[in-house]
Formats: sequence, structure tokens, C-alpha cells
Amino acid sequence: MNVGEKIRKYRTEQGLLQKDLAKKCRMSESAIRNYELGNRTPKPHHLEVIADALDISPYALLDPDLDSEISLMHAFFYLEESYGLQVVKEDGIAYMNFDIYKKSGKGMQDRLIDWADARKTLSDEEYEKWKDSYPKQNTVNKK
Repeated sequence: MNVGEKIRKYRTEQGLLQKDLAKKCRMSESAIRNYELGNRTPKPHHLEVIADALDISPYALLDPDLDSEISLMHAFFYLEESYGLQVVKEDGIAYMNFDIYKKSGKGMQDRLIDWADARKTLSDEEYEKWKDSYPKQNTVNKK
């Protein structure tokens, strides 16, 4: 989902029209429309203004760069919404898994099992080759 699609998502979730968001941001309606259509990308300052008007974090609108813990958290939130990622806390330890009852979660759970199997059974060199060729080599030959 690109920045414009995310702006549209949060705007419509709040029942706002493009002109409503534009007014809250003190921008033109055409600017909001062009951002949502992907014709233009908001500059960092405008992104902050839009996020503030939508009462969300600017990180929620960005494509995660995964170079910061905050960006990584927003990537996890996206995975929760899109793929059924769940966070579970047991005995003071948090771990993640995918909801196998959600269509996409079942596929992701299988892919994580493939990953775990590869990490456990392959040498470091074989594992690097496995990662580089994934998904072409998405399963490990069970011995």
C-alpha cells in the first residue's frame, strides 16, 4: 500500500471527504486528491500535517524502512491487518505467529515453518543460498 492509498484509507475510515481533509490540513483539495492518486508524493512536512489532521503517526503513512523500531512496529501493524499476524505474551516473553484461520495467515504460517526448517537444517552457506533464491527454493528437503 503506497502513501496515497494509506491517506485514503485513514481518511475514509474517519468519514472524511477529500475536501474535509484538505481543510483540516490547510491544503487544496486537488493536493489531497493527487496524493491519494499517487500523482504526487507529499513532502515530509506535508506528510506530518496530514498525519496530524488524521490524528495518526506519520509513520503510519510511510513505507516502512525497517531501520527504526517505530517503523518496524508499523510494519508489524500492517502485517497484523493484512496477514493475520498476532502478538502473544506468555511468561513475560512476547512472540508472533499468524492466525491460521485467516486465509493469508495460513500461508504465512507455512512459510514461517519453511524458514524455521531451513535455518535449523541447513549450513550457513546453504541457508544464505536458500534465502537468496526464496521463494524458488521455499522448502527444505527433509532428511
